[in-house]
Amino acid sequence: MRRSTLLVAVIAAMALFPMWTVRSAHAAVTSTAVASPAVTEDGWYAPPPTCALPSGCGPVSPTPSPVDRYPAHTLHVGVTGGIEDARTYLKFDPALPDGATPTKSTLTMPIAPSGDGSVQPETAMVVACLATAPFSPGEGTVGAPPAVDCNTSGPAEYAAGPPATLTVDLSPFLVRWKDTANNGIVLLPSPRTAPGTTWHVAFSAHDRAGSDVPPASIEVRYDPAPTAPASAATEPEPEPAPDVVTGGSRIGGLLGSALVAPPPSSAAAPIVDESKVPRVVRRPRLVGQVGGPGFAYPVVFAAPLLLLMLGAYFGWALTQPVDVSVQMRSAPAMESVSS
Repeated sequence: MRRSTLLVAVIAAMALFPMWTVRSAHAAVTSTAVASPAVTEDGWYAPPPTCALPSGCGPVSPTPSPVDRYPAHTLHVGVTGGIEDARTYLKFDPALPDGATPTKSTLTMPIAPSGDGSVQPETAMVVACLATAPFSPGEGTVGAPPAVDCNTSGPAEYAAGPPATLTVDLSPFLVRWKDTANNGIVLLPSPRTAPGTTWHVAFSAHDRAGSDVPPASIEVRYDPAPTAPASAATEPEPEPAPDVVTGGSRIGGLLGSALVAPPPSSAAAPIVDESKVPRVVRRPRLVGQVGGPGFAYPVVFAAPLLLLMLGAYFGWALTQPVDVSVQMRSAPAMESVSS
């Protein structure tokens, strides 16, 4: 019983080995590659106040330059009293190979400390939207920011540090950039921000140096383009046989060589020429004799059948139970002979 079980296990392993090899090869083909494009342009805007008093809207007084309030080469997103006062634009090139299919992309932005302007960043509600118009790289541009499309968006998830970070799934934007121009993304306060809320998040720009807080990083995972099967090698065409010129006419190939033989001088000439050709005596071939090297004996055909029958017999014999009673009866006889 154990021998039969072992035989079945070996046969099953031999059958599954090719399947495992095919699956391993398929997994190697569909392996995911990783690209790390860098932010190439960034800038932040400081929208002016929309309403000052019920009697009118617009700036109450000359607004001080935001650059004077924050360190150079920093980016900002925030609200004051529930009103947006800063948003950040980022642009990068995914730089994927031709034919690659993106599967996952993540933007990670380390949050700068309070000295750079961050205020209660753990309460911030930031959302990333698709920028539909080019933006001007700069620091604290006062004016109406470029248009955005928040139908394609993703929330920024806060994670404690150090340093604390905001992460955004960029996969929806990679899909849109296949059909629209890549004007980047914008980080702005979420429409779900509660009235009267105040928070501010500061980041390092891509060209900032000398800070312990690194700039934003991007990771793009993608499946490479499938490799095209190697084209089958074509056999070279045989060169045509040289043409034969006879009597001013051109006759090609073997046909020409057959036709260029001179005609017999008389009607008896073919008979004479044929008599000079040596005769080949052919022996009658025996029925059942196999010609060719290695098959001179017909019994060769029976060898596979004999091996198959022998293997079947051994397989049957190995799976038969051993008769214990026969061994017990033969034991006294063996003892008497030995005594």
